[in-house]
Amino acid sequence: MNLQLWKQRKKKLQLKYKDISKLSGVPLTTVKSIFLGYVTYPRIQNVEAIERALGLDRCDETAVEMPNETPTNTDAPAFEIVIKIIIGGAKNDG
Repeated sequence: MNLQLWKQRKKKLQLKYKDISKLSGVPLTTVKSIFLGYVTYPRIQNVEAIERALGLDRCDETAVEMPNETPTNTDAPAFEIVIKIIIGGAKNDG
């Protein structure tokens, strides 16, 4: 888990904690706790889910940006559309 990289990706993708929670399926309070460093050893399932939501892949215990050919690349139009739908959907939910 590379928390600094996570924070960079969150900023780059302009995601809020609630967006990451929705994309990853990890509860909002857990996402916040991990990002803020309150949870020293988060569950591997939560780490993997958050990294997938951020478009990251695990490699030797370190998160790295996925190569461009992967479907979760943030440069891919489909990924941007999904992000907009999820974020837009969250706004419409109230």
